[in-house]
Parts: sequence; C-alpha cells; structure tokens
Amino acid sequence: MSETDDSGARTRGASGGGKTLSLKRTETSTVRQSFSHGRSKAVVVEKKRARVMPGKALAEPEKPAKHAAEETLHPAAEVRDEARRAAVGRGGVVLRELTEDEKEARLRALTDAKFAEEEARKRAEEDASRRAVEEERMRREREAAERRKTEEESRKAAEEETRRRAELEAARRLKEKEAETGTPAAAPTAAPAVKRARDESMPTLIEARTYRFRGHSMSDPGKYRTREEIDEVRKHRDPIDHVEELLRSKKMADDAALKAIDAEVRRVVADAAEFARTAPEPEPGELYTDVYAETAAV
Repeated sequence: MSETDDSGARTRGASGGGKTLSLKRTETSTVRQSFSHGRSKAVVVEKKRARVMPGKALAEPEKPAKHAAEETLHPAAEVRDEARRAAVGRGGVVLRELTEDEKEARLRALTDAKFAEEEARKRAEEDASRRAVEEERMRREREAAERRKTEEESRKAAEEETRRRAELEAARRLKEKEAETGTPAAAPTAAPAVKRARDESMPTLIEARTYRFRGHSMSDPGKYRTREEIDEVRKHRDPIDHVEELLRSKKMADDAALKAIDAEVRRVVADAAEFARTAPEPEPGELYTDVYAETAAV
C-alpha cells in the first residue's frame, strides 16, 4: 500500500476583526485494492480535517470521504489477496478458485467413481467365487468319472479272469475225459441228437463252448487276456489240431491227405472271399431264398 500526502496549511488575516481564519486541510492517499476475479485497482482515499476558528466550539470531525469507485475494505479481503498471490505459479498464472457448483460436481464425480470401483470389485469377487465353485464341481465330477472307470475296469478284469479260469477248468476236464474214453467228448452229446434227427425229424440244441483266438474286430487289441493263455488254449483245445490227431490215431488219414485237405479248404475260402468282393448285389427276390422250406400246396 502506498500513501501520498498532498496536504497544505494556509493562514490569512481577516480584515476588521483581527480574527484568524484557518483553511481546511485535505490529505489524499492511494490504496491498491484486489477483487475476487483476480484483478486489482488503485483507489484514492481523501481525509479532510475540520476548520479551526477562534471563539467557536470544535465541530464534530467529518468522516473521511471515499472515492465513488472505492469499495469497503475487509480483513478477509487481505487474507484472500495473500492467498491469491501465493497461488500464483512459476509461469505467472493466477490459479482460479473453484466455485461451489464446480466443487459439488467434482465431489459427485469422485463419489460416483468410488461407487463404480466398489461395484467392480464386488463383481470381480463374485466372478472369482463362481469360477472357484465351478472348478470344484468339475474336479469332483472328473474324480467321480475316474473312480467309475477304474471300478468298471476292475469288474471287467475280474469277470474275464473268472471266465478264463472256467474255460481252463473245462478244457482240463475235457482232456481228462477224452483220455479215459478214447473218443472225443462231443461224441456222446452229438450221437443222441443225430439219432433223434434221423428217427423223429426233431431238432436238438447243443451248446458247444469254443474259444476265440482273435479279437472281435480290428479295433479289439485283446488286452483282457494274455498271450500265454491263448497259446495254452490253442495247444490243447484247437479243434482242427484235435481232428488231425484223431484221424492220425485212427489211421484214417496220413500227413499227405491232411495237407491236401488243408489246401482244398484254403482254396474254397479264397474263392468265397473273392466272390464276396466281386459279385454284384443280389436281386431283392433272393431275400427269402433258402429261408423257408418249399412245400406243395395242400
């Protein structure tokens, strides 16, 4: 704040009375005032003193008159001015204070951002919890499926082992019976069936237990039995080998005759396979051929 004193005092004598007349003194000062929008202006303040005249009471001092453009100063204005000067940046730019609406808008934006962040965190926790539950369910299902598979494989292995032992026991008994009688074991069973068919023209059901040396198909690796089991059954229960031994023991065929029979059978099988590959499709009328016996109408 700067202040300039332009005051002066003059005294002159009045004619006739010898009275002293004192002219009024005027003091002027210049004050720099700042406003809320960041600007400031110089305000001239005038201070007048009352005239002093002998023999009269001293009049009430007049209040200093202010310039028309001057605004009333308040201590808070000086505080705001100091704060505003402190807010000036290095670049000389005055930082504007936020209005109440702007403060409320920023507070609402901050509140909304915190709320959105909390909602996103809750959703992430819920998603993680759902994924954990789903993964646990899938793990339990996989474990249950593996247990069922293991139990099924164990059951099949046990059934196959039981069947294998039963077949080996049946083969052992068959071999012992053939050794005692000297005739094939099937003969006592087939003979009555043959007689019944010839005499009574009646069929007979015969259960012939055989052994399959190969898998069901190309996709059957046969892991449910061992190579030793197959070789053992082939050695003692192969029907072709058994018939060959029987024919030799009965002097019904020699090795040359058996080789000729084997060659003939192989040729027939090869011809049948070739016919199956090259023959055309049969006519629909052949569907019932050799299915029903053709009898004369009554």
